[in-house]
Amino acid sequence: DLIGKERYVGDSFVMFTLMRDIASGLIALHKSFIGAHGMLSSENCLINDRWQVKISDFGLNMIRESQTFTKRSNKVFLKYERL
Repeated sequence: DLIGKERYVGDSFVMFTLMRDIASGLIALHKSFIGAHGMLSSENCLINDRWQVKISDFGLNMIRESQTFTKRSNKVFLKYERL
């Protein structure tokens, strides 16, 4: 939210560090029993007071997929995780 609304304009080092934190978090998730995030977006990347990125809402996709839904939708666009 902070970066997306352009309230903060960081230098390239800060942006690289944020991207590295996201990549490290995804590697940790992929090596864990969870296996994948499933629905990664900028809203799931939280920045703490030390400017470290923490990934949230992982594993929720597995819970959602385990539920049965009776109504089907004809969506034109799907997230690439769903393909």
